[in-house]
Amino acid sequence: MQASNFELGKALIQKKTKKNQEEIFVKIGNILKRIHLKEIDWFGVDGKYAYVKTDNRNYPLSLSLKDLEGKLNHDDFIRIHQSYMVDVKKIESINLIDNFVTIKKVELPIGRSFRKQLLSQIVCF
Repeated sequence: MQASNFELGKALIQKKTKKNQEEIFVKIGNILKRIHLKEIDWFGVDGKYAYVKTDNRNYPLSLSLKDLEGKLNHDDFIRIHQSYMVDVKKIESINLIDNFVTIKKVELPIGRSFRKQLLSQIVCF
């Protein structure tokens, strides 16, 4: 008995989206560049283009943050704003009055609809 096209497609998607993956590939021209997730500070949107921010540079992305959020199955990344998804481990501080996080001396805004999820993801004493 043969599996349907739907079942085969579903199996391929499950193989490609593994929990806590270690790296992603970003297309730069005709080259796929491997970027380890531990190198990534945040994903952002500038105008209509998304990018990956690392220590060295920004890499352009060919998909939206919403699509990226669905494809990136990693517990350390969380959406904090319509334009930003950050690595929770890289957050240095959170300003609860002015609603921004600081990563490597850069202040990134926290959106009202993302604040509760962010605060539930971190441990406070």
